[in-house]
Amino acid sequence: MMRMSKKNITKYILWIVIFCVGICIGKLLNGGYFTLSKEVSIIDAITLFVTVGCAIFIAKVLEKEVQDDRIEKDLFLNQANQLETFLGEIEKNIESPDCLYTNIVNFYSRANKTRNKFFKRIDEHNIRLSKNQTLNEIKKELENYFKSLKPLLTDTPVIQTDSPDIVVESGRIKYSESRLAEIRNELTNIYDCLFAIKIIVNRS
Repeated sequence: MMRMSKKNITKYILWIVIFCVGICIGKLLNGGYFTLSKEVSIIDAITLFVTVGCAIFIAKVLEKEVQDDRIEKDLFLNQANQLETFLGEIEKNIESPDCLYTNIVNFYSRANKTRNKFFKRIDEHNIRLSKNQTLNEIKKELENYFKSLKPLLTDTPVIQTDSPDIVVESGRIKYSESRLAEIRNELTNIYDCLFAIKIIVNRS
């Protein structure tokens, strides 16, 4: 059975409010499709206005919950976007002939810290998402991809060869074409995970 969203509940409450207001007007004016007495008792009037008041109050509360939920989702999505930004800097720098080794280490470190903060904040602030099985599986996949990415970016060969995958000279780092292909593949895997995370967060 499909779970009814707070947004839909709010719509139904608003329809109830409109219906109750219609009853009040019909009661007072004795018009429309209602067959009612022209004399309105105080109890009837109070009952109707209390009903309308309660409906409006509930609608406002639910509307606020929907807004708070959207704000929370946007905060999570912004953190995912920030992670993508750091990964994009890595992707851009590895293509540059003036790529600094320290920049690569810095951007990787910031991306990894952002990843850890993202899931930590989900665990702290959103129980529903923290228990999402698919999200937890993606969390493990991301951890593995980041572990694979780090040596591809930073590990220089212990044994020197004629065509090493990584060369560091004067603080600048250069990658072989085969190493660049491996790095791009890992980055693509991470981007795919982040896309899936955004879908899950939006649908939660």
